[in-house]
Amino acid sequence: MKQDGKIWIFYGNGQGKSAAGMGAALDAAANGHEAVVIQFLKGQYSEEFMKRFEPELKVFRTARNEKSFTELSEEERSEEVINIRNGLSLARKFLTTDACELLVLDEVTGLINEGLIIEEELEDILLKKKENQTVILTGTILPEGAVEMCDNIINVTREK
Repeated sequence: MKQDGKIWIFYGNGQGKSAAGMGAALDAAANGHEAVVIQFLKGQYSEEFMKRFEPELKVFRTARNEKSFTELSEEERSEEVINIRNGLSLARKFLTTDACELLVLDEVTGLINEGLIIEEELEDILLKKKENQTVILTGTILPEGAVEMCDNIINVTREK
């Protein structure tokens, strides 16, 4: 994916949304661009494996628990919410300081689906994007408010 300063969203019920975001980040890093991935609600790849890509590609996981968010106890959820909030703050920082050319917010739309953030909070983060930065969002839902802000919307669906 060319670094084009646009906002992309990969959403839907099909598989491959996170892989598309991660692939774009790897491609950007391989071509000399600063790339950052922030994973919300899950940690699909092992931290040890992802560390191999540093410093060219930085990956941050907000999820500290191996279980899905819906399976967590109240105490575990409270801890994860703090981690998620920290991840959102980190996203704002990367965009406002122009510290990366590509930022992938993996499973960020799931935060809306789980009621952890409202659409306006995601929109506020996207407004921080500089003209030369590309942002990729992934998740199962397409937030209505993000539609106007997105340049490319890809619906990943399962056909069989």
